[in-house]
Amino acid sequence: MSQANDLRVMSYNIRNTQAPDGPNHWVHRRDVWKASVRAFSPDLLGLQEVWVDQHDELREDLGDYGFAGVARDDGKRSGEWAMILYRLERFELLDVGNFWLSETPAVAGSKSWDSKHVRICSWVRVRDRLNGATLLHANTHLDDMGTRARAEGAKLIRRVLPELAGGGVVVLTGDFNSTEVDEPYAALLSRDTSSDLQLSDSYRLVHPQASANESTFHSFSDRTEGRRIDWILHSPHLAPVAATIDRYRAADGRYPSDHYAVTATFRWNDTRPPTGA
Repeated sequence: MSQANDLRVMSYNIRNTQAPDGPNHWVHRRDVWKASVRAFSPDLLGLQEVWVDQHDELREDLGDYGFAGVARDDGKRSGEWAMILYRLERFELLDVGNFWLSETPAVAGSKSWDSKHVRICSWVRVRDRLNGATLLHANTHLDDMGTRARAEGAKLIRRVLPELAGGGVVVLTGDFNSTEVDEPYAALLSRDTSSDLQLSDSYRLVHPQASANESTFHSFSDRTEGRRIDWILHSPHLAPVAATIDRYRAADGRYPSDHYAVTATFRWNDTRPPTGA
């Protein structure tokens, strides 16, 4: 049974409008996608592959959410967003920011290692109006081609998040283009005793036994076989009580995206959640 202060988090690669998808182009599935989001009704939503037209459309249509993030290529409106939406009724905005997954993370549009594309991590710090807790939500999309870029990008995120969170609550969403057996997963979930941030995989905590049908990328098909590349990670302040690979589909068979969304519902652990700015 749901509780009033349950925290509902969703991560969604929405497939950018530059892809030559024919009948699966955004113009044919935008309403299905919005319906799938409304069906889950997230408090926090991390999006990947958002193009400028999608960004502007969603800001217009989802007025009950605040928006955070910049386009990765120029730090403004060029290239894809790894955008965050937070429910305005629930959260008070405290701070926002972005860093690039490169050896110069403060430089907009920078990339390093063997990365094919510029990659970014956007974040928002908010205060939960229900309990006064402050929470850092970060969202990213690791490179699709560069093996080293994915590993180094994950390590960079793992180093930066504790500095941003200051020991507080953390949620990390994204399309990691990696699975549980790959280096980025190990880097992000490392139990490094020198760090005050420990992350867990919400889906695996709820579903301890791995299944052969956990694919989150389906390429507009009914494929389910494979491993997850989209995750919702979190700090110990939160306990997942539900986690899904959301296989929402329209009555006519249309998919909202070429990825399944992933969701998690959290309860606050017994320890009092951190408060303050």
